[in-house]
Amino acid sequence: MKKNTYYIPIFIVTTLLQFLFLVIGVSITDTNSNTSLTLGILFFLLIPINIILLILILVTKGKNIKIQKLPNEALNKQPKKDILKSYIIEFPFYGVRGDGDEEEEVYFEGNKTYKWFDDSIIEAINSSWNESNMTDFIFEKELKSKIQDMQLFICTDGTCKIIISIFEELTALEKEYLLDFVRGQASDGWGEGNFDFEDSNGKSFRISFWKKDNDWYIKYIDEDMSTLLFKKFKQITEKDC
Repeated sequence: MKKNTYYIPIFIVTTLLQFLFLVIGVSITDTNSNTSLTLGILFFLLIPINIILLILILVTKGKNIKIQKLPNEALNKQPKKDILKSYIIEFPFYGVRGDGDEEEEVYFEGNKTYKWFDDSIIEAINSSWNESNMTDFIFEKELKSKIQDMQLFICTDGTCKIIISIFEELTALEKEYLLDFVRGQASDGWGEGNFDFEDSNGKSFRISFWKKDNDWYIKYIDEDMSTLLFKKFKQITEKDC
């Protein structure tokens, strides 16, 4: 129960008593002057009490109004962030035949491997990154606060492209940290032995996102976003005749 709900009934009672003392005191002035005087004294004593109660009611009510309005006001004062720009990080993927134990591992370039894919394989690879909210694994708080989203796409040219939408411009050090983060994810855990599939001929293969050889790379690319999205839309909708 709110505090002002205690003050209001007391204020009503004291006000009624004050009114009764006044009416009764005035009506018996001629017949019983002592009682009338006593009622008059009680009447005047209740004046400061009622004033204090009224002040308490108004102050408490004002606090309740402020408390109720504060969340909405605070929410409205929070600045809404807009996407400033997007970075694109690119690195290759490979198809691997052989388990490395009984069979020698043979690496195939991604543009050739892509021909082994069907829609379910593409979705499995994309969603493994996109549904994991990879931003949560970035430990640099300042960098993490600047990133809105990180979406990965498997492309027909044999590369993975990660589109990173940011709220604020990244420093050179933050860009390098982001590259190292993606490099680590690609080489340790995210793409290592997690993607085992079969092609349309029933032959098993796995997808690897890194190579120990010197030809493995990871970099920022300057590609127009509209061009990239158009290529992605074409890739999704285009079917062989």
